[in-house]
Amino acid sequence: NGATAPNDPFPPKDVSAGPATDPYFSSSDPSPGQSRGAYESARSSGRSERRDDVDEDTSNMPSVSSDRPTMLYSLIKSRNWDAVAERCHIGEGKSEAGTWVVDRNVDGTIKWRLLPLHQACEMQPPEDVVKALIMAYPPAVQMKDSGGDLPLHLACRERATKDTVHTLLRADPSTASITDDEGRLPLHLACRQGAGIDIVDDLLETYHRGAKTTDSYGLLPLHWACAQNA
Repeated sequence: NGATAPNDPFPPKDVSAGPATDPYFSSSDPSPGQSRGAYESARSSGRSERRDDVDEDTSNMPSVSSDRPTMLYSLIKSRNWDAVAERCHIGEGKSEAGTWVVDRNVDGTIKWRLLPLHQACEMQPPEDVVKALIMAYPPAVQMKDSGGDLPLHLACRERATKDTVHTLLRADPSTASITDDEGRLPLHLACRQGAGIDIVDDLLETYHRGAKTTDSYGLLPLHWACAQNA
């Protein structure tokens, strides 16, 4: 009958037009900001560009050190996607999905911290893995890492598939209207990376005002798209 279960984190989206099939355009990324390689390098070298503050509303959540991470996090880092999805369905995995992984400076301040969903969204995960992580800990889609990024920001920045982006949007459509620390919406980040029309349409249908929103550099999503010859 089309009814949605009350606790379903993936309510159906009413889209009259069918999805486009255009994939991400292949292009280099000369725009300012981090590439995947630079981002990974920053993480391994200490992520000095990341914030060291912790949001007050998440400071009481469980956390582990980056040198002794949870099994779920380790499986994600090794891209063992089948094992990740399987672990999300057991009690221990569900607990780990809501556990921050934290790296600290010598003085004890936080260098970086993130949830398993953040890490997965940086690594172009399969859609079923993203769904499993969200089902294991639904609030993760609304939480920013220490760099001010939602999982959706990371997915758009790291060229996740259209299915992954769609899954994140279905889980919490309001995330399409949230900016990162540089005032960029997920739409800005997708356009910056030369996203295909299907992803851009999905983001615009979810938050149409994003098209007229400027980031901290005074740039519209259209400016970023044009810079990529999209």
